[in-house]
Amino acid sequence: MSATVTFTIDHRGNLSKLSILTIEWTADTDGTIPETSFPTTVTDKIDGFYANLAITIPSQISPPTDQYDIEILDENNIDIYQERLKNRSNTTPEQTLPQILTNVLGPRLVSGPLVFKLTNNLVNSASGTLKIYFIK
Repeated sequence: MSATVTFTIDHRGNLSKLSILTIEWTADTDGTIPETSFPTTVTDKIDGFYANLAITIPSQISPPTDQYDIEILDENNIDIYQERLKNRSNTTPEQTLPQILTNVLGPRLVSGPLVFKLTNNLVNSASGTLKIYFIK
């Protein structure tokens, strides 16, 4: 089975001031997932929004390797969560905010293309979900 990454965006609230992006992923039979660019149908809808809360949810059926890593890279190859999505649990959902300065967490402006990158998984066909809440 080849790796898959799907993106679903849901606008909520009055005047679409909240958008929830759900990224569902499944690893290849060797445990890898290729870096995947966000589709323009997603980036066009979140351009000018702020990335806020991110929640990682490992599969209960086929969980990834414990301490797997996720990065969301901007057009300058900068992780917009500044490594706050690294070393994730393979059994428990975890949440974080972007790190915008040393020891300071908060919303981070998003503009331009983004890339989903998942590494340090060795489990064949492991899967999980990343939810990112964007606010305006």
